[in-house]
Amino acid sequence: MKYVSGLSEAEARTLECAHKNHPSAGVRNRAHMIILSNKGYQLKDIYLPPS
Repeated sequence: MKYVSGLSEAEARTLECAHKNHPSAGVRNRAHMIILSNKGYQLKDIYLPPS
């Protein structure tokens, strides 16, 4: 299974900030996906392809 693991505290904080505050929806979504992956969620549970 592919997933992100081992983010440093600084990286996790940066991603949380991007997820909450970045002006681009794409960046906010990607940051959220990385956060969820780091928490152990599987790719099939994180990513919903565009319709």
